[in-house]
Amino acid sequence: MKNKINLNTLLKKNISLTSDHHYILKENNSKQIFTQSVTDIIESHFKGFDADLVSKSLVKYAPKYKGMDPYDIQREWEKKKEHGSKVHAQIEKYILNEKKPTFNLSKIGTEWFDENYQTYGDEYCPEVRVFSEAHRIGGTVDLLIYNKEKDGCYIFDWKTSGSDIYKSKGKGISSVTSDLKDCKFTTFELQLSMYKYLLQEIHDIKIINHFVLHLKDSGVDLIKTKYYKSHSKRMLQDVLKKNIELGKKIVLNKGWEEYPQHMKSQNDDIEEFIDIEVGDLFIDQDESNHKIAKYQSTPSEVAKDYFGRFFEFLVNSGILWWGGIILFIYWLDNC
Repeated sequence: MKNKINLNTLLKKNISLTSDHHYILKENNSKQIFTQSVTDIIESHFKGFDADLVSKSLVKYAPKYKGMDPYDIQREWEKKKEHGSKVHAQIEKYILNEKKPTFNLSKIGTEWFDENYQTYGDEYCPEVRVFSEAHRIGGTVDLLIYNKEKDGCYIFDWKTSGSDIYKSKGKGISSVTSDLKDCKFTTFELQLSMYKYLLQEIHDIKIINHFVLHLKDSGVDLIKTKYYKSHSKRMLQDVLKKNIELGKKIVLNKGWEEYPQHMKSQNDDIEEFIDIEVGDLFIDQDESNHKIAKYQSTPSEVAKDYFGRFFEFLVNSGILWWGGIILFIYWLDNC
């Protein structure tokens, strides 16, 4: 029952989501803010959607949109996005409090839940927050179902996209995603893969399988997704590298004490921001004290430190000693 215990530990964490999509973890009288979400990270590996350019192109070339204001088209897209969020919220409220939904897609989703959740397990949890303190990221699993017999979980993600989720726009734009199709379904798979990776590798909770629940007016498409474990790991390595580089720049410019509190590690140690090898942090024990002291120092103190080490090198190597003898002999010859 190890996975059940670990799941309960995760569910007890005091982590919330703000209106600007930041995750806040409160623990032991401290607060950490994770400004990146799993969705943000995945989207950064694909070409962004230029709403302004696309809406103007539609007005110019597509008969359906001829004569329309590009702003009105963009506003319609925003309304659809907002509607999708409301559908998610209504499904969550029904699962938690049995509050009847009003939107058609919400009704379809709740009906599917009532008819199918027991197929996967015994206990269900909507809107489960997952996170990684080391990577400073958070995410939300729409639905998690725990199976007591298998001591593991199934995770599900509700989707309300009305367009073709398999339509490709090419390939990903980063070294991590250059082998993947740039389509909505790929991002759905990566999202669930990242959730699985965080749950299994960070929180030690076994994930048996993962599915997209594509809500349509005609019903629900249950789609099993592929686990992109290596892609997820590489994305997180990329996040870690960027965090380390950002940390080093700020620490060198402003000193460790001025580094943003929510970006520090729990014990206010600089270890998380020093050295990276294949995405795994490590500290050279013989050098750790010096590195920590160096990054805690001001630029002038760092300069003094390097001068002191240079002087020590001159003494230990004998250069300073022999130089002194040569100067003494030169002085004698000129007296």
